[in-house]
Amino acid sequence: MNNTLRSRLLISFGLLILVMLCLFSIGTLAVLLRNPLIYESAAQQLRTAQQTAHEQALLRDLPADLSTHTIEQTAAQLKARVVLASATGEILADSQAQTDAALHIQPALIKILAQRNEIGFLRDESRQVWLVLVQTADENTFAILAVRRPRLAAVQLFKNDYFRPVVTTGIIGLGLATVLSLVLVKWINAPLQRIGKAADAVAAGEFKTIPSEGPTELRHLADSFNSMVQHVQDAQQAQRDLTANVSHELKTPLTSIQGFSYAIMEGDAQTPDEIHQAAQVIYNESRHLNRLAQDLVTLAKFEAGVADLHLEEVDISALIREVAEKFRPLAIKAGLQFSL
Repeated sequence: MNNTLRSRLLISFGLLILVMLCLFSIGTLAVLLRNPLIYESAAQQLRTAQQTAHEQALLRDLPADLSTHTIEQTAAQLKARVVLASATGEILADSQAQTDAALHIQPALIKILAQRNEIGFLRDESRQVWLVLVQTADENTFAILAVRRPRLAAVQLFKNDYFRPVVTTGIIGLGLATVLSLVLVKWINAPLQRIGKAADAVAAGEFKTIPSEGPTELRHLADSFNSMVQHVQDAQQAQRDLTANVSHELKTPLTSIQGFSYAIMEGDAQTPDEIHQAAQVIYNESRHLNRLAQDLVTLAKFEAGVADLHLEEVDISALIREVAEKFRPLAIKAGLQFSL
């Protein structure tokens, strides 16, 4: 499935949407868990308990040997856990000692909370988090009002009010990603299909260029393809020209060899000078054929990039006289005259 451009784009968009939703969900959950509004009801409960205790003087001048029954009754009136702790952090009494783990008292922290009258957080021995409000009972004793942190409410809020919209948004995003991937595939694939068809046409011998359209990368690809087509076309034309030139170059010496050989065979060259001249022409033309063969080999070396060039001087006058002597019998036979 992932071999097609369409499926790869769809998978990429789907993974991107999934990652973004996960990051957004984690960030939102972290904000919700740290949002003071989530603890507002618990904080209000503590403030109400503090006000009730202050109005009824429930937490003043408590005896050190306060009974469990008395502190439980006080906690029931305040609707909060009540813990008495010494300045050193020792727990003197706890209204929920039988049902919950003991609070981990930090002396420095409870002193600061008592002085500032602020709500803080303490953990118990089971790692549960409690919201606490501390006030001074006497010089050496602190009264701690505590309620459990409402973690379940935050998670429930996340599940009920957040999970369904996130899933819905993910499904909608996946649908939009599918549509967008189809549009992008059509937009990107159209120039590629044109290039593919043009390549098939070149393989069939039809040299056609393609328009340079689409994104920058596809335009560069189209330009490179058109340049390749032009080079292939030029190379094939050069090959055809080479074949025609080689045919012409081979035809001329072969015609001379055939003509002078026929003259010797038919007795047209009778004198020793005429026979020698005919043989000389045949020899020269055979040498010319050999040079043509060597030139073809040299040309192949040039194309392979392994040829070595050696420059030599050429006697133009001697070359012209040689060509004239080569064609003189043919010219006389055709009734033509020429002189150097």
